[in-house]
Amino acid sequence: MRAIVSFHTGLSEERLKAIYSAAHIFILPSLKAQDGFHEETQGVAIQEAQASGLIVIATKTGGIPECVDDGTSAFLVEDRNAAAIGEKIKWIIDNPHQWHEWQHNARSYVENHFDIDVIGIRLMQIYADTIAQFQRSHQG
Repeated sequence: MRAIVSFHTGLSEERLKAIYSAAHIFILPSLKAQDGFHEETQGVAIQEAQASGLIVIATKTGGIPECVDDGTSAFLVEDRNAAAIGEKIKWIIDNPHQWHEWQHNARSYVENHFDIDVIGIRLMQIYADTIAQFQRSHQG
């Protein structure tokens, strides 16, 4: 089993890139908090994996669904459902002719939504809109 699945912690950026390059599928099985308070807010690791060309399976928790296009740039499953993760892995493996499309969609999604320039432009627009709204509300 170790030749197929491995777990890593405390990796350098260089080692992480090497692992991403050697992998095909990235799984982020975050859990909804029992108290409803602590949940994954975004999952930057998802964007890193997608940008590296990995096919992502993640759970529908916290902000994760807002970070991917389910079925196009990644695949979402319910949390606490190992069978759903297993089924999705099998489905991906059984459809290798679609891997290139999924990898391309994932990379494009990250570039179009999370690139530093894209985020900077959105942030500047938020500032401009806020300033304009403030100025309108305080005129005269």
